[in-house]
Amino acid sequence: MEKGEDSQQSENRFSLKDGTLLTNKKGRYVTKAVELEKRMRSLELSACTQGEDSLTLNVAKDIILPTINDVNLIDFTLNDQPVITEQPSVIGGIIQTKH
Repeated sequence: MEKGEDSQQSENRFSLKDGTLLTNKKGRYVTKAVELEKRMRSLELSACTQGEDSLTLNVAKDIILPTINDVNLIDFTLNDQPVITEQPSVIGGIIQTKH
């Protein structure tokens, strides 16, 4: 495992195809995938607009987005800053002693 990696994450040293038959002295076992990795495949640009792999995007044409006038703004005022008359009693987590 590389430094900085999550301790829960395992490193795959090999992979077996789902359904691979394994045998040993005790018997035969068939592997079952626990986690699958998916990879994107390359497509020609023309396939993006026609055919079974075509990509379509349905856009809502009648949607009306809110404007600033549609949002209720919270009206607030800031109080005056307090008047500080003494030195801080804690600086950087260290309690200061009075001189």
